[in-house]
Amino acid sequence: MYEKMLVPLDGSEEKEVIIPYIKELASRLNTEVILFRVVEQEYKFYEGADDFSHIPFSEKEMQPIRVNAKRYLEEVGSTLKDKRITLRYEVRVGSPAREIVKFAEEIGVDIVAMSTSARSGISHYASGSIVDKVVHDGNTPVFLVRIPK
Repeated sequence: MYEKMLVPLDGSEEKEVIIPYIKELASRLNTEVILFRVVEQEYKFYEGADDFSHIPFSEKEMQPIRVNAKRYLEEVGSTLKDKRITLRYEVRVGSPAREIVKFAEEIGVDIVAMSTSARSGISHYASGSIVDKVVHDGNTPVFLVRIPK
């Protein structure tokens, strides 16, 4: 039923609360787990005579950021080692919600598994609610685990 599970992480311990649930589900279902991280595009800023301008980092300049992101995923993945779990790692550059939805559809995942802080009010608005965007903009079922208070 669930052959491919996408697990987006942002580098925070808070979002890693999903990992024990993933280990349990994936080992029982013999699921491929794709640990996924989106890094945002970095920019160089220049001050001109009348204004500021910014230029995106090149692929070469973004490479160390991507490497660190993949290293992080591999570290988290080491806690999922199980003979019944196949692990894969993917790092993309862009807007987190957009890239999660896009990648899930590209590779045909069966479920996206994420943790949520269940914020409301201004903190919810300020965070841009990546979870909300993935739930509402994507076509893939989403498994959510609430981050304990």
